[in-house]
Amino acid sequence: MARVWIGDAIVAACVGTAMYAAIVLSAALGALVPIFFDKLGIDPAVASGPLITTLNDGLSLLLYFSISILFLTLWRPGFL
Repeated sequence: MARVWIGDAIVAACVGTAMYAAIVLSAALGALVPIFFDKLGIDPAVASGPLITTLNDGLSLLLYFSISILFLTLWRPGFL
């Protein structure tokens, strides 16, 4: 969709890769954080909801910008 909308394959690759990485990371956090809380003796249903949401948002943003910087420095060296 980014390729059609903006017309740039690099932007499309950045967005697609960042979305894939964010989905994989979110699934891993959603599975591992409740297990971690259960091991600590904390109710996973109560404690993990806000934490997982906050971690997913922050890490997804960090992933997107990191992947964008990486792709743009590799494929367009003078861009940044």
